Amino acid sequence: MSAFLVVADSSGKSLSRKHLYAMMDKLSHRGPDGSDSVYFNNVFLSHYHLWITPEEVEERQPLNNGSGSLFIIFDGRLDNRDELINLINPANKELENKSDASLLLLLYEILGDKSFEKLIGPYSVVIYDKNRKRVICARDPLAERGFFFHINKNLFIASSEEQAILSHPEVSKTLNEKNIAHYFAIEALRDGSTFFKDIRELLPGHILIFENKKAAAKKFHEFKPLRIRYGDDGEYAEHYRELLEKSVACRMRCSTPASIT
Repeated sequence: MSAFLVVADSSGKSLSRKHLYAMMDKLSHRGPDGSDSVYFNNVFLSHYHLWITPEEVEERQPLNNGSGSLFIIFDGRLDNRDELINLINPANKELENKSDASLLLLLYEILGDKSFEKLIGPYSVVIYDKNRKRVICARDPLAERGFFFHINKNLFIASSEEQAILSHPEVSKTLNEKNIAHYFAIEALRDGSTFFKDIRELLPGHILIFENKKAAAKKFHEFKPLRIRYGDDGEYAEHYRELLEKSVACRMRCSTPASIT
């Protein structure tokens, strides 16, 4: 998996490059294909690359929309590309060669925050709207990619890993002993809290928006089980095979030979 780091200071204060580099160092193990970043004085976006799909090979994130008003960093894979292309422009055959991050950015220009409701697959994503000074974050409904964040007054930090956030001097490393005890004695935490008092986890199927010195999270997806009734066991088996084949096929889109474990 690749990794990302976002730091935004809504006070207008310039970000310390020394602090940014220290945070980036904590993610270097996630970027065998290199790393890139963009710096806007009080907003920083960084991405460590691990190319897992053929369309993203040689891609250098963060990407922008051409005009430089929107930037995206994306860790994940989209498994319903055909559906997304139909929403963007089905007549444009060049879209078939676009990376997942590129497709999502194009979709976002059309649907805005509603885009995330259309996605299938594992992902964590951050989109920065430079004109509106707005940071939009989203995590897939199954939480298959890490997404941690810290908010303190004017400062917003988000990353794939907690260690990167903890490297910032304004983030306390104090453990949340109550959460640790709850995790080992009862069950995994489900409210977005973590083992650290200053760090939270973006919940599955949620978006988080940081704007005007405030952060707000909201759910964009909720599982709604459907009751299926067939006439005999053979029909159930046929439907299951159909879904299994479709699920496996969309996950075989790899930049290297696929393996089975």
